[in-house]
Amino acid sequence: MVVITTVAAQAQQTTTDTTRQSNEPILRDSTRQEIREAGKEVKEAAKEVGRDVERAADKVGQEVKQSTRAARREARETIDRIRANELDWFQRGSFLLGLNLGLGLGTGSYLISNPRVAYFVQRGIAVGVKLSVENRLSTSYRANQGGGFIRYYPVRNRFFVFGEGGFNIGRYRTSIVGPDDKRGFSSVNLGLGVGLQATRNVGLELMYDHNYYDKTPEFAGRNRGPQIKFGVNLHLRGRE
Repeated sequence: MVVITTVAAQAQQTTTDTTRQSNEPILRDSTRQEIREAGKEVKEAAKEVGRDVERAADKVGQEVKQSTRAARREARETIDRIRANELDWFQRGSFLLGLNLGLGLGTGSYLISNPRVAYFVQRGIAVGVKLSVENRLSTSYRANQGGGFIRYYPVRNRFFVFGEGGFNIGRYRTSIVGPDDKRGFSSVNLGLGVGLQATRNVGLELMYDHNYYDKTPEFAGRNRGPQIKFGVNLHLRGRE
């Protein structure tokens, strides 16, 4: 009887303990507080990381801006330095008066005289007109032509470089087809040249020129090769 009573008492105590434990909260208030504090710390850490990222981005942005400004400033200084060293011969409104003398090579040799005048419509770009007189050596062939041309000077210092292209119309004559027989032709010329400032207003140049003719007599030489020309130019400065 005593044993039964003891067992019943222990079972009741166990039931009471189990009921008490089931009524207790899963997370205690202290644990919840710790979780909240940990969450706040995580948020603060995330905010600090975000601020660090923003500061780093701002720093990089400032460095990029400074580098860009420095590059632009250096480019402007380079352009200003180049322009400061450029001859004012090549500025807009200037004139060029020149005479080229040379030798044509290819099918026979030619003596060439080539007066010209040009006006600079833009810095380093000149358009003009020219005449050309050709005399083939050891024959009676003679040719006169005139036309327009354009020149571009990419280098415009005391030592200058230029390219030229032009279109010409002319007539030739020769005793082989009769002293009064004159025939017309047209030609295109492409050339490259270099030059040097000799005095304040005088420049010297050396030009490699190539002429292409639509028609010339066989004995004159069609598309008859390059021409080497030496020129003297008078430059008259203009005002921009």
